[in-house]
Amino acid sequence: MFNPRTPVLVGVGQVLNRLETLAEAKEPLEMMMDAILMAEKDTGVDQLLAQTQSVRVVRGMWGYKNPAKLLADRIGASGAESVGTLIGGNQNQVVINETASAILNNGLDLAVIRGAENGKSAGKARKAGMLSGKTPPPRVPTIAYWRRTTARTP
Repeated sequence: MFNPRTPVLVGVGQVLNRLETLAEAKEPLEMMMDAILMAEKDTGVDQLLAQTQSVRVVRGMWGYKNPAKLLADRIGASGAESVGTLIGGNQNQVVINETASAILNNGLDLAVIRGAENGKSAGKARKAGMLSGKTPPPRVPTIAYWRRTTARTP
């Protein structure tokens, strides 16, 4: 019998920022937001993002204190839980597993999972003496990180 709480991917989006000049560079938050909007379009459902209950971001080599909160605010889901991962090679799978478990067992209905890197762009910007990030830190710098069990922020 089919479990109605079975996790299902409803939309996907991927952004490649292969740049020739620094003017074309995007910061990771911009790339994540572009991919989120592509994923919403992929679902075929308008205004779906505003219903997001949890935004989960795979940690990258950037300085955002709470990228999940920044993204939640931008998609109109300011009340969504903001969660991030620790740094590590298996964290992409951890965020998928923990999200699937929360859907199956804890009543989560809609989550956005994101990650982004701009190492090449950031390296070029540093060499040129330019700042690569444009986004200021969020006003709410709290974020839950997964360890053995999922921690949540209200």
